[in-house]
Amino acid sequence: MKLRFRTLTALSVLVVAAGLVASAVAQPDIVGLYRFIEDQPADISAAEGAEILLKVEAQGLMYVGASMPGNVLTTQGTYTLNGNLISLDFPELGKSAQNRPWSLEDAILILPLQFIGDGEGTSKWEVVPTGDGPVVRFFQVVNREGEGGTPPEEAVRRAAEEAKRLSAEAEEEDEEENVEIEDYEVWDEGEGCTFEFENGHKEIMLVATAGGEKVEAARQPVGPLAVDPRTHIPAKPHTAPDDPASKTALVFAPFHNAPYWATEHRFWAFQQVLRGKMASWKELGENLELIERKLRSCHYDVTVLMDYNATPRRLHHYITTNKPAPGMIYISTHGGASRDRIYLTTGVYLGPGQSEAEIHDFLGSETVANIMHVNVPAGYLDQTALRVHEAVAPMWFQQFKNIPVCFLGISDTFFAKMVQDEGVDFRTSFIYANGCSTGKHNALAESSEAKMVLGHVRPTHIPSNCIHAHYLFTRMAKPTFSVREVVGLMKHVVHNRVSVFYPEDAWLAGVREVDNDALILYGADAQECEIPTFDSLYLCWMARWDSKDPEEGCEALQHAYDEYWSKGSFSRLKSPFANAGVRGTHMPTAEEVELSRHLVCGVPSLPCGRFTLNDAELSRDEPGQ
Repeated sequence: MKLRFRTLTALSVLVVAAGLVASAVAQPDIVGLYRFIEDQPADISAAEGAEILLKVEAQGLMYVGASMPGNVLTTQGTYTLNGNLISLDFPELGKSAQNRPWSLEDAILILPLQFIGDGEGTSKWEVVPTGDGPVVRFFQVVNREGEGGTPPEEAVRRAAEEAKRLSAEAEEEDEEENVEIEDYEVWDEGEGCTFEFENGHKEIMLVATAGGEKVEAARQPVGPLAVDPRTHIPAKPHTAPDDPASKTALVFAPFHNAPYWATEHRFWAFQQVLRGKMASWKELGENLELIERKLRSCHYDVTVLMDYNATPRRLHHYITTNKPAPGMIYISTHGGASRDRIYLTTGVYLGPGQSEAEIHDFLGSETVANIMHVNVPAGYLDQTALRVHEAVAPMWFQQFKNIPVCFLGISDTFFAKMVQDEGVDFRTSFIYANGCSTGKHNALAESSEAKMVLGHVRPTHIPSNCIHAHYLFTRMAKPTFSVREVVGLMKHVVHNRVSVFYPEDAWLAGVREVDNDALILYGADAQECEIPTFDSLYLCWMARWDSKDPEEGCEALQHAYDEYWSKGSFSRLKSPFANAGVRGTHMPTAEEVELSRHLVCGVPSLPCGRFTLNDAELSRDEPGQ
């Protein structure tokens, strides 16, 4: 009998979660990684395409995780050992066993409860070798050093040295079966490391990966503009040429349903602990249907590549067949940044840590180009390694603690090669790279020459990222709203905890300020854009709703500045519009007026440029969407 994904309860064994601390420390002989075989007497095994894993740790922690396309759920448990007896407790499953026999013989673990089936019985698990190569050793040392209080960069440096030493020893013992690490680069703040192997190919170690813990929503009262009825009147469109040249959009989401793995420690990122969290972007809150609907409401043709279909080859094909370039590219994935490269993970799974020797050898072999062309476009690999233009590179991160997995990634030069060699032109396009450190520096903006690139300057929090994306596409679907203004609105709402545009501002109550502050926007000049403050955002509000249309509103702003604000005087009854622009003692400045006019109408033009989804056309949005 195959496992059927019937109910949430039956499936909660399907994904990793944070464990609970047991009252006693377990004996070490059960510690390890196991793959589910079957329940008895229910005679249930995993369905085709599904994999259920059990990670047992020495502190009385058990993590159960599984993946099946379209299904990723979580559970957690504890255990204690008393000789050949074991007590198990999985609260989310409603399953437990007290002082029942267990055994581990010939690499088969028998536990005294059924994980999928109902009633009393046993479950059978097979030992999964966790590997002992340089990559596995790297993550073991990183975790050990981090838990011991070593600063991140030093922890990664020690781990890289140990991995390099181990690879050299293995090379001496068996030259044909191992590939030696020749050099390494530790990334800033210890977020990752690049290994360069003797055959010339490079592999990426992602260390500080994104968090997925739930965040309690902050109190966010409704502000005065939110209750002004004009705020909810759709802005009139206008003819400023800031929509992209191509009304096509690509959503690229390798981990929407597929598993997402992360390990954080107290010394890392945001002073939190996440040990072996496994989930999917969808489980953590991502709503691709909402994003697709908002793009279609602006008359975009939308293509969604998700999970294992989100490959470099398909990404390349979509971009090069929608010239000059897709107007909107949204990428939701793992990311990382070395000192000169931005890396994005794709859905091409290369293998687990126990297979790393074969993976290293494969990635550096002369046949790799032919084999990988199923996923990577021709010309992006030479005949010796995955390293031409450094456009593609394997990326390692941890599935469970100390158990790494490898996916194929792309770098910013993947986009640069299309610009330089294939006539792709992103100069009117917006690339939203929603992942860790995708905006740590401007390499992606510079390589793509895109009109706007939005990313993060540090490791991210996936639930916050999902809310950011929902908010951005929802507000940008409104006529005349530019990405720069919407990012400013997000920062204002989260920092001040006040709603301006209801109901979407209320979504931001679940966003931490530290994650909001990590957002960074690069403009057409590949330089960081100044994010507008509320002083400019308020003038944008006036331009849209205190006049008949945005263009007239922008002219009214300039007139009010020239006649009143520039002279430091209140208009009193001469101009209610100009009088409304003075909030308290703050008189609008020339810079604020110029920026507000640019944000609403694109005039005057500024070096960073302006991008809108829906500048000149009426949205097809219906009320309440």
